[in-house]
Amino acid sequence: MTKKLTGLEILNDSDNIVAVLVYITNQSIEIKDIIIDSEINELEDIEDTALSKWGMVDITEEIEYEKLYIFAKVAVGPRTKDYAYWSAYEAEMDFETIKESVQTVIALQAESKKESEHKQQKLFNLDDYL
Repeated sequence: MTKKLTGLEILNDSDNIVAVLVYITNQSIEIKDIIIDSEINELEDIEDTALSKWGMVDITEEIEYEKLYIFAKVAVGPRTKDYAYWSAYEAEMDFETIKESVQTVIALQAESKKESEHKQQKLFNLDDYL
């Protein structure tokens, strides 16, 4: 079962995202918050900053090669066996959905920024000839 992923618009609000907080339930995955690189002070790492900002999380995943962490709070049922079932059968698919969606949004954001900078550079170069 593919779950509905919401909250992707949060990713559009900032550059240099280093961490994403998601809530996972039986029906949905919701991106709740982000940490950008400027929020991390010199003496902390991403995990320390996430702990102080969001408290304890159930799972931490890193998107390889992206230097981006996903912190998840999981509420898939009141019993331990509900969580065990989710961990065994649904967790991998949920995290793949999150990773693919986050990477796509960030890649599109970077491409858009690159195009914008290229247009600005062209305008700047055109001003030199006027």
